[in-house]
Amino acid sequence: MRSGTPVTIIPSPPGAGKTTILIELAIHLLLRADETVTVATPTNRGGADVAARLVRRLAPDSRGKPRVSVRGSALNAILDPATAEAVAASTENAPTIEITTLTGLAIRGSNNPGILVVDEAWRATFADVTKAADPFDQIVLVGDPGQIGPVVTAPTRMWEGSRFAPHMPAPSMFAQPPDSIQVPLRHTFRLGDQGVGIVSPLYDFPFDSPREPRRVETPEGRAAWTVTWVTGGTVGPFRALIV
Repeated sequence: MRSGTPVTIIPSPPGAGKTTILIELAIHLLLRADETVTVATPTNRGGADVAARLVRRLAPDSRGKPRVSVRGSALNAILDPATAEAVAASTENAPTIEITTLTGLAIRGSNNPGILVVDEAWRATFADVTKAADPFDQIVLVGDPGQIGPVVTAPTRMWEGSRFAPHMPAPSMFAQPPDSIQVPLRHTFRLGDQGVGIVSPLYDFPFDSPREPRRVETPEGRAAWTVTWVTGGTVGPFRALIV
């Protein structure tokens, strides 16, 4: 980022702390580099979650003014009361962290463009991020490439075989220019070794689990969790392997 790299991509497996990385990166850029940061999410709920975590980590400035702002009426409407009270209404003329949706950013633009950080980037299309990123010189794309990609309802046949396609996940398109860099997160704390073995074929980078092995055993010593379920009037055992 400090070298002026236009695109930085941070792919992450499940449970590697990608949202924590996003939060800490935004705070570092604001406090250490005096950069205005815009965090854009594909959904309002994602934006509200990021806002709540940011206001818990980032105290007001020396004048008592909030360092976090939220743009978009629909996004503001679903903030929890504590977050709504802690955020600012505008970012004009002050370095801060602005939170909005990709759609809102594409429509309204940015009050003070600095660095754009896109959360859940593999759920956003190349077209969505390109429109939102227009006023920014540097963007950071954070997300899980193993997730289901963006849902597109328009016909896409005309782009079959094209190197760049507007409906494809944004990071897969932005990764193609040689001046983009990728910094994968290589440790998952949610999955154990067996879980990593199951999902790793979905990723093009290696990762592991530093988590200690753990499991739930039945009285017979089997690595299973036995509960009961009721459906259609029938009661029976359900056994789930904990990985």
